[in-house]
Amino acid sequence: MKTRIVVTAAAYGVDAIDEVHFDLRDMEGFRAEALESKALGYVGKQVVHPQQVTLANAIFSPDPDEVAWAREVMQAYDSAARTGRGAVRVRDQLVDAVHYRLARKVLERAGA
Repeated sequence: MKTRIVVTAAAYGVDAIDEVHFDLRDMEGFRAEALESKALGYVGKQVVHPQQVTLANAIFSPDPDEVAWAREVMQAYDSAARTGRGAVRVRDQLVDAVHYRLARKVLERAGA
């Protein structure tokens, strides 16, 4: 079911946000759910207590490596597009319009 939510959200151009973890004493359970959700493609998790905010932000905020990758992708793809190419190599991986959109979202989430 969780995967279906991510796929449906993406089809409609909206971000998938994971549900609340109600056991306020179970921060490890919250962490495990959040990490699983991020791996599935969720971009955030609903929180109901201030203790959950810091952990959710740490898990779902792009880390410095993700931000650096996104900047490289944006720069390389923009340069390639100016010469009429629709794909380019970044860190020995093919990058195309899909990766460009993902990179833009990473930078938006990072506030960069």
